[in-house]
Amino acid sequence: MSFALSDRFTKSSKLANLCLGTAIVTSALAAFAIRSFCATYFVPDTRATIQAAIDSAASLDTILVRPGTYSENLKTLGKPITLKSTDGPEVTTIDGRWLGSVITVTSDLRLIGFTIQNGINDYGGGIRVTGGRVALSIRENIIRSNRAGYYVDSGNGGGIYIDSPYAESIIEGNTIDQNYAGDSGGGLALSGIVLLKANTISNNGCHVGGGGVESSGRVRITGNLIIKNWSDSFGGGICGGAESIVGNTVVSNYINNPVFPQATGIGTSGTLIEGNIVALNHGPMGRGTGIGIQCGSGTVMRCNDVWGNDIDLDLFSGCDTTETHNISEDPMFCDPNASDFELKGLSPCAPANSQACGLIGAYSVGCDAVFTQKATWGRLKALYR
Repeated sequence: MSFALSDRFTKSSKLANLCLGTAIVTSALAAFAIRSFCATYFVPDTRATIQAAIDSAASLDTILVRPGTYSENLKTLGKPITLKSTDGPEVTTIDGRWLGSVITVTSDLRLIGFTIQNGINDYGGGIRVTGGRVALSIRENIIRSNRAGYYVDSGNGGGIYIDSPYAESIIEGNTIDQNYAGDSGGGLALSGIVLLKANTISNNGCHVGGGGVESSGRVRITGNLIIKNWSDSFGGGICGGAESIVGNTVVSNYINNPVFPQATGIGTSGTLIEGNIVALNHGPMGRGTGIGIQCGSGTVMRCNDVWGNDIDLDLFSGCDTTETHNISEDPMFCDPNASDFELKGLSPCAPANSQACGLIGAYSVGCDAVFTQKATWGRLKALYR
């Protein structure tokens, strides 16, 4: 099933794409037509700060930001816009200076190519989305070192907080790293209609649940690397209800709860959990669980490789995983010590070896063992006869 944005946001994106193309239009008439409904602002060329460009912009305008560090706490002011760096997140930073959320979003937004850091708020230290009908496209950013909550047991969504049940958002191709929430969702706290796809979610933490991701509603978690996240209580990697958790690699997450077993990799209920690698997740005293799931209406668990955790599965309400191609075998990563989680050719998670499941995990085959065979001098000579 495809994940379509809302009609309004789709139309906005198409028009914004035309704005981005203004600089390469060769026809003066075509350029005039484009400028008649949208404009492009360059920072710091035409506006000194990003917020000044937002203040000047109208709906569907584009703001292009040159390399540099911009010490700002941005507000979109109800304007659907595109905010994009010219040279990528490695050289273009928006720094919140611990004075509030780095970006407060109250309107449709396309956000591409920034490092977003040092933000703090009770909800969404890095990116805070308010209003139930806001649609976003957040792509190719680095969202790091942000905090939700000023005290323990308060604050949700250290990196990103979204509560938008009436619009559709996509978070794709980002690195979400070293964020913290005093309550839940150290990396992200998501509620509503969200596709979380092909991100690296790493080294985030929280006090209550969902060190990497805390979710509820129609959230789809697909093709992500979720690694080295932690929680003081439960759900080191992923916690909460989601519509689906499919094709992720969930490795080396942990919990600090020594009292009783808790889900360290994935903890959820009423969810499609399919085609994930959940490996090497741990807790104190050997009490970390790879997948902890409350089975019930809508729960499907199939084609997962759950291996090398303290406790691989902690299943409730009569879960039966024996007939759905779940396995517990070494996934055979290429080089996990170098954060290379592609698969060796002989991996049981590779499409050629996984029965009816196809690819298991977020990455396909990227390396193979080299086999050698002893040979006599006579055998070598025979090759050239």
